[in-house]
Amino acid sequence: MGINSEDSKTSVPRFTSFRPKPIEQRSGLDDEQPTKKRTISRSPSPPRISSTDRKSNLKEQKSIRRHHESSLRSRQHVESTQHRHKRRADSPKRGVEIVVHEEAPKPYFVDVEGDKGNVSYGSLHRYAVPFYRRLGAGSILGRPSYEKIDRNVSLPGFITLADRDASSAVRDKGLLARALPRAARETHVRPTDLKTVHPGSDYLSLQDSDAPSKSLEEDRNDDSSVDEAIVEYRSIDGKAKAINQPDDPDLVYGSIPSSGDKKPPAHDAEEALRKKGMRILQRVDQQPDNINTWMELIQHQDELLVDSNDIFDKGITHAQRLSTTDMKLSMYEKALASVNDRSAQERLLLGLMDEGMKIWDTEKTIARWQAILLEKSTHPGLWVEYLNFRQSSFTTFRYEEVRQIYVECLSKLREAHQSQAGKHLYQMQLYVVLRLTTLMKEAGYVENAIAIWQAILEFSIRGFQSPETGQLNDDNISILQSFWDSEVLRIGEDGAIGLAQFAVSGGEAPQPLNGSSSAEMSDNICIEKWAMLEWERAMHSRMPARTLDEVGEDDPYRVILFSDLQDFILDPPQHKDHVLLATAFLSFCGLPPLPDSEYRERSNSWDEDPFIRSGVLHEQVTEKTSGPLRNTDDPFTIPTKSCVISTECLFSQSAPWYVCFDEWMATSTNDGGDLQRSFVRLALKTIVNDRSSSDDKLGMAEYFLGFENCAFPRTVKKNGKGLLKDHPSSMKLWNAYALCELGAGKRSNAETVIVTNINSKGSIAAGAVGDAIVLWKSWLWEILGAGEPQKTLKCLLLLPQREVQPCLDNSSTASNTQPEASPSSLLRTERILTDGRDHMLSTQSYILAATYTEVLLLFAYLRTTPSPCLEAALSTFTANFKIFSTCLPPDSPTLELLHQHRARLLHYHVTHTSSFKPSLIRSVLTESITLYPHNTIFLSLYTWNEARFRIDDRVRSIMRDVVLAKKSSSSTTTNEPNQQQKQDSITSHFFAIHTELNRGVTLGSNTHAIRATFERAVTSSCGSHNISLWKAYFHFEHDEGRRRVQGKTATATTTSNSKNPKERRGSKTLKHGENVGIGSAMERAKNIFYRAIRACPWSKALYMLAFQYLVEDMETRELRGIWETMTEKGIRVHISLDEVFEKMDE
Repeated sequence: MGINSEDSKTSVPRFTSFRPKPIEQRSGLDDEQPTKKRTISRSPSPPRISSTDRKSNLKEQKSIRRHHESSLRSRQHVESTQHRHKRRADSPKRGVEIVVHEEAPKPYFVDVEGDKGNVSYGSLHRYAVPFYRRLGAGSILGRPSYEKIDRNVSLPGFITLADRDASSAVRDKGLLARALPRAARETHVRPTDLKTVHPGSDYLSLQDSDAPSKSLEEDRNDDSSVDEAIVEYRSIDGKAKAINQPDDPDLVYGSIPSSGDKKPPAHDAEEALRKKGMRILQRVDQQPDNINTWMELIQHQDELLVDSNDIFDKGITHAQRLSTTDMKLSMYEKALASVNDRSAQERLLLGLMDEGMKIWDTEKTIARWQAILLEKSTHPGLWVEYLNFRQSSFTTFRYEEVRQIYVECLSKLREAHQSQAGKHLYQMQLYVVLRLTTLMKEAGYVENAIAIWQAILEFSIRGFQSPETGQLNDDNISILQSFWDSEVLRIGEDGAIGLAQFAVSGGEAPQPLNGSSSAEMSDNICIEKWAMLEWERAMHSRMPARTLDEVGEDDPYRVILFSDLQDFILDPPQHKDHVLLATAFLSFCGLPPLPDSEYRERSNSWDEDPFIRSGVLHEQVTEKTSGPLRNTDDPFTIPTKSCVISTECLFSQSAPWYVCFDEWMATSTNDGGDLQRSFVRLALKTIVNDRSSSDDKLGMAEYFLGFENCAFPRTVKKNGKGLLKDHPSSMKLWNAYALCELGAGKRSNAETVIVTNINSKGSIAAGAVGDAIVLWKSWLWEILGAGEPQKTLKCLLLLPQREVQPCLDNSSTASNTQPEASPSSLLRTERILTDGRDHMLSTQSYILAATYTEVLLLFAYLRTTPSPCLEAALSTFTANFKIFSTCLPPDSPTLELLHQHRARLLHYHVTHTSSFKPSLIRSVLTESITLYPHNTIFLSLYTWNEARFRIDDRVRSIMRDVVLAKKSSSSTTTNEPNQQQKQDSITSHFFAIHTELNRGVTLGSNTHAIRATFERAVTSSCGSHNISLWKAYFHFEHDEGRRRVQGKTATATTTSNSKNPKERRGSKTLKHGENVGIGSAMERAKNIFYRAIRACPWSKALYMLAFQYLVEDMETRELRGIWETMTEKGIRVHISLDEVFEKMDE
């Protein structure tokens, strides 16, 4: 009755669309039946099957095969497959019968009649042909890599090839055209009311403390609750609305600006760039001959490219770069047609070729360079860039061809110098010779490079011609040829007489040398032994040989004939250009430039040239430690140094300071450098002795004493006395001699020399009275370095007196003669120093004026009692720096020298004072680094000061943001001298790698950070073709690979020897001599090696790395290929390796 009553009730109507679909119940019989293999067989008399039925049969066959395969995997898949077959069995079939057999299925069926549609359409049905997958992702063997199969256009009968770059360019261009700049909505963290943390709690809660805590079950159901909150599209509540919140529940969108508000930042940036472009175009139309406006317009295209991709939130594509480069090339062409100035045209042509080389192939680039140089053959800047391109191009580099290009460049510059004599053209000739001889030295032709410099120095410095002529004379050239062919001793050899003496009295050739090398080939030589013998033979063949010398080898390059030198003889320099010639020779030898030279700016540019500058960074890579700086007492243990060379940088004193010869000493240890140390010493001595009568050579004599004191300390005293005998009134030489005595530890002798010359200043010529300040400076720093600031102040108070007494001894007589620090004596001392500074500024003796200022800093630092005051010295520096800034341009080396004097005082204050403010030291050094970011004195002191702070990574920040930061686009369009035209410096990259290597793991350094620093250096514009950087990078990766191999070998050996079976399970048993993982571990080193020789194809040292370190990691065919590449490029090799490879093949 209950049931009937329930049926009689009125039921609530339901929408059929919301009724759940019925689930078919599987019969128990089907679940209990075992799984059987099913096959398809055709009935005895099958009817004709059309193409539609055939497709149905193929689908059924595929379904049955899938069922057979899935039955072996899981029970769940088997049941679902059986259910699907059951439904198909209930549906009517046309002419096909499913019969169950216990045999394996056949993967085919026989069609005796075929499909009539094949005749109608002329081909098989498209879906009846199996789809074949091709290897290579669309590439075809034998076709260029950029050609791919276009699957959208290709048909079964043929295929269509498309240019991948062109298709992507069209696609990207269309996307950019349809894209609209949208302002990205700002998101903020959802505000929460977090209460104060309780003192007794041992954790920090990330949720509101007042909010009720969720249970574990509620936390698991968070996702389901969120899904329920979303309105479905079929809901009766209405249409689903879009959620105006970000996906992250902890973020909320910021407010959307209304129509009256300011536009989004993206629109503002785009509109600002558009207006800027319009203003530049207007200025170009008004002043079409203004080079700066054209350059600003060209650089504006890069800003547009970067900004458009920032708006679209995507990277710059290859097609965009190509289109931008094409546009810039067109602008360069228009600018060249409008600008007529010589220097402006050279600047535009350099920019044109720089952009063109990005998209042109090598042949087109060479053709354009040759066309430009044919028309502009007297532009030195164009020749330099062309030399850079030909020397660094791996595909076209051949030593003889590049050497001939240098010869052609020198001939053009010589013609221009004879027609329009000028110092700039002579500097360019010296630079080209320096580049060529450096190339020869690095390619293995060291004796040829030395012979060129011997001929130039003999003809220019020790010659007999009048320097005022300025041009070569045929008679002089013939005498130089006779001098060279006679094979007498030349410059750099002990006992050389010189060209002028040979022209008067002639000379005889020295006795033949029996200098055969002990390195001889043997029958059982291997590649490692060959590399060692080749190095020994190269060290033995550094000096040019003579025809009668028994060199013990059949090498035609050992004897240098005059015909090999004639094309490189320069015009005789004018009298003032001898210093520039000596500076170029010092750069060839790897020595720092001369101090107090008017050519310091030119020499610094040579030192920063990546094709000239070398370093010893690769030697420090192998000594990398895991701690901080290894010697925190000496902050100047850096591989490469760059600063304004002054007197204190040439000599070592009691107070440790920056010595500039350390880098050369490291490269020539045990006479293992590219040049013999005796050759460099004798050549410098000859230059100083023969031309030291002029005032501008006194700095060269001081430099030579500093070099002797560092490299040959036993003979420095004798040479110093000889120079003082010729120049007894030179305060600079007396000061250098006193510093040599201090370096030898003879303080009393040094003070006697200083005091004697200070007291005898009345008998010295009036013009040299001001030079006595250099003696005072050295004397004061020596006393201060001994830790006696009060005695230093008393010595300073002796300045107004006519006669002084020694202060280094502790005798009572000396103490009684020293004045007291009364206000009147302090005032007189300050007055003398300020008057001397102003007098030197008025006479434009800026180096001496800077010396007076340094003594003023010491006086301000020491005059306060009872302890020195650094703040007073810094205030004095600020006032004096303002005075110098009004007299000198912002890029003057004297201003940088003033900052170095202040840095020296900072170093002394930190090392001799127990209490100081590191923040004050940091701020002062930051100021100096900002003005002169490539000065390693400031960088070293800054790193040294930050070594005690292990949390803040300020060294990396200042290297990234200041030292290695890219220059702004505005700086390139201005002619302000203070702008860093070469912000990227090779020395700065050396220093960045050095600090990263010595940072240690505890301070945040690791292998990846060091590798990133190397990559930034070798991919920069100044470091991509520097041999020292690539060599150091290779050594780093090679050492890291060896460490990984050793670590894997040790781990595998420990596991194999373990008695625990769980540890030994799965371990690989090492065979005798097997290297674990050496292939993968050394892969990085091999990649760096190949990248290095591609970037520097002229370097023999880089090629030799493979035969010295990668013999075990390379196959024989790889080593043979490297050897063949060396011979193809024309690299100098003394011992052939062909016989070794032949024996290896046998």
